[in-house]
Amino acid sequence: MTQPTSPGHLFAYPERFSARAGETLGLHVSSAAPEVAVDVVRIFQADPNPEGPGLRMEPAPGFTPAMIEGCRRPVLSGSYMLAEHDLVLEDIDEIILGATVWPTMLDETPSWIIRIEGAGTAIALGMTRNALVLEVGKDLESAQVAMPITPTLRRWTSIEARLLTQTGEVRLNGSHEVSGTALPIGRALRFGEFRVAGSQGGGCFDGKIEAPFIWQHSAGEWSDVARWDFSRGISSDRAEDTGPLGLHGKLINAPLRAVTGMHWTGEEMCWRHLPEHYAAIRFHTDDLADCGWPESLRLSIPGNCAPGIYGARLRAQGIEDIVPFVVRSPRHAARRRIAFLMPTFTYMAYANVSFGHSAKAEYKDRVARWAANRVHADDHPEFGRSMYNQHGDGSGIAISSRLRPILNFRPGALHIFDSNGSGVRHFVADMHLIDWLDREGFACEILTDEDLDDEGIAALDGHDIVLTGTHPEYHTAGTLDALEAFKQRGGRLAYLGGNGFYWRVARSAERPHLIELRRAEGGVRAWETQPGESYHATDGTYGGLWRRCGRPPQQLVGVGFSALGGYEAKPYRRCAATYEDRFAWLFEGIGEELIGARGLTCGGAAGYEIDRADPALGTPENAAILATSAGELYETFLPAPEDVLAPGLSGAYGSPDDLVRADMVYFDTPSGGAVFAAGSITFCGALLVDERQSSISQLLRNLLHRWSGDEPALPARPDQD
Repeated sequence: MTQPTSPGHLFAYPERFSARAGETLGLHVSSAAPEVAVDVVRIFQADPNPEGPGLRMEPAPGFTPAMIEGCRRPVLSGSYMLAEHDLVLEDIDEIILGATVWPTMLDETPSWIIRIEGAGTAIALGMTRNALVLEVGKDLESAQVAMPITPTLRRWTSIEARLLTQTGEVRLNGSHEVSGTALPIGRALRFGEFRVAGSQGGGCFDGKIEAPFIWQHSAGEWSDVARWDFSRGISSDRAEDTGPLGLHGKLINAPLRAVTGMHWTGEEMCWRHLPEHYAAIRFHTDDLADCGWPESLRLSIPGNCAPGIYGARLRAQGIEDIVPFVVRSPRHAARRRIAFLMPTFTYMAYANVSFGHSAKAEYKDRVARWAANRVHADDHPEFGRSMYNQHGDGSGIAISSRLRPILNFRPGALHIFDSNGSGVRHFVADMHLIDWLDREGFACEILTDEDLDDEGIAALDGHDIVLTGTHPEYHTAGTLDALEAFKQRGGRLAYLGGNGFYWRVARSAERPHLIELRRAEGGVRAWETQPGESYHATDGTYGGLWRRCGRPPQQLVGVGFSALGGYEAKPYRRCAATYEDRFAWLFEGIGEELIGARGLTCGGAAGYEIDRADPALGTPENAAILATSAGELYETFLPAPEDVLAPGLSGAYGSPDDLVRADMVYFDTPSGGAVFAAGSITFCGALLVDERQSSISQLLRNLLHRWSGDEPALPARPDQD
């Protein structure tokens, strides 16, 4: 399915989210304008709220401005299998195409299941909502034969079409009678392209396909042309042909594998143990794994570029797009003691999330008044949706890619109208912390989730302190392992958000631009994984909540997700431990009992999505609860569903009312390190209020000064208009 970008608009994406100083970074651009100007800015603050510091970006020294040729690029969505092989068939009397299918969405136009093309000849087998269709093309002519059927959605059915090459006679679904006549194509055939579930001109198939095949009849004998077995290579994008010709294919746009097939009985839930029960692939017309735009520009990053968050700024005919990326220190350079782990797997999970907010009048008015980013994912379905949305057939989106424009990963992007605050999330919310660190003089390195997953604990060498963002929700086993190892070797970890370390995602080295998610068992979720499909195709691991996988967040950072509600937040109330000598340093300069009563996110420091300490889930015995929102009234909040056994019953975890609280926790580790956990997604939104003189700002300032030891901070930057 081809969908052009919007006329007059300007979009881009980088080849990856981070690069080191001295390296280069590719930029992929689509523009309706003939020329696009490109320069680079350093991003310090991305929230346009006039009640806060406002957008703050500065020209980045050392980067060379460029002018590139503009070209509007198509977006080719829809997943399918493509096998490209030159194949000559001679003396062919008949060809049979067939497969077993499980359709999920059909209309009046054919959805193509198998299509073969080459040398002016094309044969395609497809379905509509009321017919089985065979289309035959020869020398720019084409003809269709259709047999009335009534396919049942989400039910397995076998289909086949039989074509007599010399007469064009067609038999559909094993009929012994001639079902119709298409075009005669002759006995000598040359093919070059074999497709399953789609074609270049549209007509992609929604649903599962299993065991597609092509047979030929020649010299009185039947033989295989191709017989693809999707139970093989489930972790890859390769489709294996078990026939004698080896017409192996490649999967385009990441259709979903490790899904139940026609033989699945429920006796086995893991595809690795019985792959023949998982011999299907699920295709969607709106799958998108890679926009595939050619590289428009290669940015050269100066060797002396300071670590930080930058943006490639593109401008054409009054339109602007700023594409963020991270610059890291050179590989063997000395590193700053503090590292900020940018939660890019979470950014990918929420990439282009669409809930219809941009259509609301109050949202539109705020965007205009604040001069916020006007481009919203609601208005651009061509770039694919998030893991919180559904495909057109109603199934959940389980795979997300970074090789596409991510419209909510932009400076000035508002998520929702928030009457109590900015209405920002993810990247923009995390920039509250980045701006605060810069103004307070705390120099830090930036690395992404992908960097940590690729490099493991080595990515944290030279760093004594790791800070998380506001919502580090999605993690791989590799990122959790690295953070745990960092903690065990004496590192200091500050978890400055809420609902973190919650969902497990998987990646592969062969397709590093993708993450895969299975929403198994429980948790707050916009859709649920279907029975038998809880194991990732990518690496074979069980999906769902990390808590269900034996690694509750409380084990890593002392707190874990407990409740969520509307866009509201409350202050924390200090606990008795904060008045003891061992924590006097952390609360120096803080006289009030209620802290974090104001903030740019939801209006306070403890709200929206909140975490609690819980020894039953792994909170260490020596962990001290410094402050809690317990006792504050959250009118719209409910406990996380994984804690509720039945209405009003929460088992070992306390009453439902007890679970609606944000706990701020601190504990030392046996190796000499320490962990601080804020327990709230809105914590960092309280750093910049009151000209950084808030209690939350003072608390984090005390923490980082103590953890940084005798290393002096850089002079604080003055606030700027």
